[in-house]
Amino acid sequence: MTALAVFAFSASFVACSAASDPRARVTGVEDGSSGSGGHGGAGGGEVGGSGPGDGGPIDPNASCGYAKIPTSREPASLLLVIDRSFSMNEDADGEYPPKFGEKSKWDLTQEALKGALGGLPDDMRMGLLLYPTSSDGCASDAEPQVAIAPLGQTRQVILSYFATPWGDTPTEDALAAAYAHAGALGGVGKKGVVLVTDGAWNCGSDEGAVYTSAKAALNGPKSVLTFAVGVPGSSPEGLSKLAQAGGTERVQNCLVDCGGSAQAENQCCHHACGAATFGEDLATALDDIASTFLKSCVFQVPKGDDPEKFDPDHVNVVLTEEDEAPAFVPRGAFEGWSWVGGDAVEVRGSYCDTILAQKDAKVEIMLGCPSVSE
Repeated sequence: MTALAVFAFSASFVACSAASDPRARVTGVEDGSSGSGGHGGAGGGEVGGSGPGDGGPIDPNASCGYAKIPTSREPASLLLVIDRSFSMNEDADGEYPPKFGEKSKWDLTQEALKGALGGLPDDMRMGLLLYPTSSDGCASDAEPQVAIAPLGQTRQVILSYFATPWGDTPTEDALAAAYAHAGALGGVGKKGVVLVTDGAWNCGSDEGAVYTSAKAALNGPKSVLTFAVGVPGSSPEGLSKLAQAGGTERVQNCLVDCGGSAQAENQCCHHACGAATFGEDLATALDDIASTFLKSCVFQVPKGDDPEKFDPDHVNVVLTEEDEAPAFVPRGAFEGWSWVGGDAVEVRGSYCDTILAQKDAKVEIMLGCPSVSE
């Protein structure tokens, strides 16, 4: 996997009064108008340019206050939760021992993970939780075997923990431990859990409780995303529903009930691995998931001098590209920005690509003005 180059960029916050409307108070903003860098189709609009003052994102002589607070992009963290139950000893077609010349699902998982980790930068934060435990085939350790830390410290430790598969699939316990660990991390950077499994959960795991815990982790004080990767033998519907509950739909308008046909499986919310292409599919899934974390653009949002007056519906993100006028980034789930917990925003899609690619790109957060949506 080719590591992404992330360039430094400047960022600041702009505060304005709660009575201000960015479309009315800031000149050059029109519904659906074309923003800088070709983002207008997503609802972006130019900011500033014809009013008094310095022509920046907001006129310092207007009734909106003007203040800038330096900030930086927050690092992301990812915990691998990998099923090492006995069925991982089978080959991709479900035969044990594997057919002559075939590798086990466990061997293919190790190879895919080794390739994926080798292509990631050392400063990406990652950890590992294997389940079931080494002493109880129907339980999960309460803590990861490898705590989340920069990959330069954890890469070789993660790869060394791949012991012989055995036992059953206590997925509910494993995810509970994973959410507790990821949710306890400091900072507002993106946090996620990647479940890799080849079967339905058992050992008393309650299906409804698994989805409920994923939703609770997503909507908790420190939001934790849940990615699901289905190894051959897993349940498409169960993992697709888990990915949806965990906020990681692989495609827009994905299908929770996605089993039964190749066309339906292409619309699953989770990452599915085919029997004939298991190794390649798993490597691609890990690559895609890791890339979303490498490319994450998360910024902490200050609540100003009087936090009691802070209103999350009166926040706007402004992006200034190189040699371009400032433009609003619309609030939107896939192309634009959205909240991560209650203290940070994440910029997604082509807007994040621009922030990462342009060393002089500047991000500003407007506080106090009604949010501009798609």
